[in-house]
Amino acid sequence: MKYLPSSKLKQWRQDNKPKVCPIFKCSLNDSVVDHCHDTGLIRGVLHRQSNAWAGKIENSWKRFGQNNSDLTLSEALRALATYLEEARTDILHPVGLRQKCNRFDRLSKAEQIDTLIQLKCEQDEINYCKNSKDRTVCFRTALLKQCT
Repeated sequence: MKYLPSSKLKQWRQDNKPKVCPIFKCSLNDSVVDHCHDTGLIRGVLHRQSNAWAGKIENSWKRFGQNNSDLTLSEALRALATYLEEARTDILHPVGLRQKCNRFDRLSKAEQIDTLIQLKCEQDEINYCKNSKDRTVCFRTALLKQCT
């Protein structure tokens, strides 16, 4: 094992910086040297936000997952990636409906109207809407019609 003093950290980062961040696959215009908080060993150079995200994931695993699973963090993350890619139903959750309506409500009037047209809302229904609240009700109704 070697020790890298603070005075040489910047140069080590420059010498070992990959072309893109290994996690976010973005440019490394804001890079940091990442290290394991358990071992203290340097893992590599990451974008600052990737490093922060990785730290939050590791802390969350220690708090919520580690005591409830026989998996390692890496195994759990691979399982999570598989789950996020593959787990699907065709059932809209009540909170999901509310989230979709909230996102719709934040759209501009033109974007709301375009969305309602894409949902095959009748032009008379759209014209009847006086404001964003009315258009959101129309949006919610159109979504729920698709669910039957």
